Amino acid sequence: RRSQSVQEWLAMLEQPKVELCSAKGVDYQELEKLLKNQEWKKADEMTAKLMFKVVNREKEGYLNTEHIEDFPCEDLRTIDQLWVHYSNSKFGFSIQKRIWLENGGTLDKYDYEVWKKFAAKTGWYHPQNSDWRTYTEFMSDTNNAQNAFLASLPAGGVWVCLGGYLLGDEIFSRANICRL
Repeated sequence: RRSQSVQEWLAMLEQPKVELCSAKGVDYQELEKLLKNQEWKKADEMTAKLMFKVVNREKEGYLNTEHIEDFPCEDLRTIDQLWVHYSNSKFGFSIQKRIWLENGGTLDKYDYEVWKKFAAKTGWYHPQNSDWRTYTEFMSDTNNAQNAFLASLPAGGVWVCLGGYLLGDEIFSRANICRL
């Protein structure tokens, strides 16, 4: 009887900490596995792919304002909760939104100066020499993001997904609408 309760206890520990919900039937198990194993770069790339899948943009490989505005809250919440949970609140859209707001950003307007402050705080921009880091540079310099700055990931959802467009304020606005 005692061993049965230990087995039940162990089974409870193995249960996922985040409910993997999707309004579009997207499977988040692979992303969860990557995050659980702290494979940040692969998880970031997977996040971008899953976000494209959610809004049926896999072929195009980028999102625009319309796609972000229509992104299901259920899926955005699942992605965010996975990142926040497995990074111990270091990464995630909700963490990024907080940093954006702390640096003077608003949820209704893009501001390049705020974007630079946000990017400097998250390690994507060096203000001393006005140097933006590429995705490859960032991931290489941060050793697969092991020593990355707070809120620097997921990058795929904020800038890589967006085809080079800076729509961070829009994804943060969506995060706010979705109560992240």
